[in-house]
Amino acid sequence: MTYFSTVKTLSDLKKEYNILVLENHPDVGGDASIMRMVIEMYKEIKSDMQAGVFVPYVPVLKPVVVKKSSVVYDDEFDLDSFMQEDIYEDSVF
Repeated sequence: MTYFSTVKTLSDLKKEYNILVLENHPDVGGDASIMRMVIEMYKEIKSDMQAGVFVPYVPVLKPVVVKKSSVVYDDEFDLDSFMQEDIYEDSVF
């Protein structure tokens, strides 16, 4: 589970943190281990932002299989049709 994946500013971070605390605090039935993880992530991201080294989260699709003239990504890959095409060269792991 990825927390704080949409934050870009310190204000975004604080808003997201407050929402996560309300959802995950043990006093309201949340999981203590998740709460500890949220607190640690908040502290680390806040520290990075204050130091000017924070890079906002940007999801990246990684290639899974290289075909003869295209790259197939995780969210597009269909193994059955791929194997029937008989044009695969090599898998990238």
